[in-house]
Amino acid sequence: MEQLQNIIKIQGGRPEKPVKRDELAGVKCTKSEAFIIRARAEKLLLTVSEYLREIALTGKIDMRKKVLSKVVLFLTATLNRPPEPKSDSKKMGQFPRIKCT
Repeated sequence: MEQLQNIIKIQGGRPEKPVKRDELAGVKCTKSEAFIIRARAEKLLLTVSEYLREIALTGKIDMRKKVLSKVVLFLTATLNRPPEPKSDSKKMGQFPRIKCT
């Protein structure tokens, strides 16, 4: 019983961030202003939150900061996924039968 208590449980998952952004700052704007903000953030390949945070803290946007576009990140995520099973096979790991004539 003592041996079981001495075993350290290894926790899986994502490691904690050193600085967690958990405060929410709301911004009221018109629909046209929101559209302009979204368009400018998208042009710089930033999220609206990243765009507004950068503008509020520094007053400018560093164009070199974000290198990979969303398309590249999506493609990388797609390539890293394991292949999906064929729809012909009824169970995972079971291959469709091939008739040899």
